[in-house]
Amino acid sequence: MKHTKNILKSLLITVMALSLLAVSCKKDEGGSKPTDPITPKDSATLLTEMLRKLGPLGSDALKPDVDFSKMTKPANGEATIEGADNTKNSVTQKYKVVEALVNTFKVDNFKNEQIKLQKAPTVGDPTSGSSNPLSVEITFIANTDKGYTFDDSITGTGKTAYTYDKGAKTAKLKLNITPSEAWK
Repeated sequence: MKHTKNILKSLLITVMALSLLAVSCKKDEGGSKPTDPITPKDSATLLTEMLRKLGPLGSDALKPDVDFSKMTKPANGEATIEGADNTKNSVTQKYKVVEALVNTFKVDNFKNEQIKLQKAPTVGDPTSGSSNPLSVEITFIANTDKGYTFDDSITGTGKTAYTYDKGAKTAKLKLNITPSEAWK
């Protein structure tokens, strides 16, 4: 019995010593708050992948109005999506692709932890009978409320995938959406 008490006392002393040692360690060495927090960065690749993940948009899964997964790699602040639906909605008489873009790029609908829209893009109507692309300029801002900023792949000198505005701290992309056939 005497030995058991001594063993328990030794274990208790060891546990207390380890507890004191753990408390005396610096908070940043396994604690919850680092002393040098790293600012998360948003890259050109992240923006491009985020847009491509929008995938096919529209009410018909077999024939989407516009398919963002087919977006080309941005260069010089522009990207292209080919094969958009060229028809109008029979009820609203608006181009289906325009409706899909307007609904997707509303500031309140565009939910992402890292990126926000500066404003909803203006989406005009294509010219009926032409095959000219529908051009839409989308302006992104890093979600600074969550600590995000743009990295060097967007802000760096000579980087042209997205057009960066240093004053406004925005990244712009002009999407050129071409129809499968002439706009009807």
